[in-house]
Amino acid sequence: MRLDPKNRYALVNLQKLYEEQDQWADALRIRSEIARLDGGRHPEDRQILAFLTNEIGTARVRNGDVNDAGRTFTEAIDIDPHTAPAYLNLGDVREHQGNTAAAVEAWESLAREVPDRAHLAFDRLERAYAQLGAPRRFAEFCQRLIAQNPQDWRARLALGRHLAAQSRQREALQLLFDALPNNPHGLAIHQQIWQTLSALGLEPALVRRYMALTSEAVFYLDPHICTRCRYRSTELLWQCPQCHEWNTFVEERLSPAKDSPTAARVGLTGGIATGKSHVRARFEALGVPTIDADTLARDAVAPGSAGLRDVVRRFGADVLEADGTLNRKKLGTVVFADPQARHDLENIVHPYVREITDRWFASLMGGGAPFAIADIPLLFEAGRERDFDAVVVTACEPATQLERLMKRDGLSRDEAAQRIAAQWPLDDKIARADYVIRTDGTFDDTNRQVDAAASQLQSSSVG
Repeated sequence: MRLDPKNRYALVNLQKLYEEQDQWADALRIRSEIARLDGGRHPEDRQILAFLTNEIGTARVRNGDVNDAGRTFTEAIDIDPHTAPAYLNLGDVREHQGNTAAAVEAWESLAREVPDRAHLAFDRLERAYAQLGAPRRFAEFCQRLIAQNPQDWRARLALGRHLAAQSRQREALQLLFDALPNNPHGLAIHQQIWQTLSALGLEPALVRRYMALTSEAVFYLDPHICTRCRYRSTELLWQCPQCHEWNTFVEERLSPAKDSPTAARVGLTGGIATGKSHVRARFEALGVPTIDADTLARDAVAPGSAGLRDVVRRFGADVLEADGTLNRKKLGTVVFADPQARHDLENIVHPYVREITDRWFASLMGGGAPFAIADIPLLFEAGRERDFDAVVVTACEPATQLERLMKRDGLSRDEAAQRIAAQWPLDDKIARADYVIRTDGTFDDTNRQVDAAASQLQSSSVG
């Protein structure tokens, strides 16, 4: 940033750092600068600005500043009318303020502006319509959605539940049966059907009809998948915890089993402070799915995790902050000075990282990506090179590496040298690499090397 304040990749990474620390105002400030530099060329800028503004509003709600939060949610909608959580949150604020009619207006606006997310407001609207003395409006609302999109299985499910609660089971069952062809694998539909069938005494004809409709169904609980990095979740997330992109989750549907191509597994590694983050960001910008082992390692020792309990059991409570989170700097001082301590920490963290990484690669099957990249700083040290079809190593001159590490982490020369010495020699990693990216030059120099490697990986036979 000091060398090039307008470097977009550096700004994006800085924004993500602020997001990881829930510093939403700072993240918004950086994204605003990115949007200014982009000059309207990147449509996602407005979407991200709106989602960050929504997070600021959510923080204000938690702090009890409800009035300002409402104005902030409105601002998020003004920035990008497709910001679904802002409508939900604005309605929640208005309901909290006792203005149910205004809350309904916000939630109905979500259905108009972002119809594929309308189902997120179903429970709220059903409750609010009843409070307004107009329960029939919920049925009318669902019927409008079905008329607009005949494949809307969620609206049929919601209306079926609503009618079943009014003892109108036969009407409800017909809606549920109509929903099945559009999502035959949705567990929620099947659960509601069986509840309704039970209320009807399990009439044989109706059960036989259900069995005919579901002869090839495989039930699952509405899985969602990030379209950017293929991270999977059983719930809809607004920001992906893996690639940190906003509004990238969609509902994934199962398809009949068939042979699916597997993305080639590419490991990205290198010495500490040799530019791996920039290289991974460049691969991401080229549309390559990536996963960051450092992020997974942090998750492994998050507050309340079994990993953190194991760390405290091994290293003592002195490595914790006052709020119970891990003091990484203090732990780093311990493990980089003691090879056995470092080995013990790796035994706590690495199995978790390996399991999640393997599951992530498996999730890419059939997704169309010719290759995907796992950024694993200690790939060679952990003996994982055989887990990958190809390995990319980032490298720079030792003096450059030392200076970068000192500046990045605020370390003395001796401390930085100690951390570099704790890893395999960079020359040994280069010797084992399939691709080497030199990061001594400008960002453009590095990007050209990444682009070339990506092209070769895509056309190679490693997959």
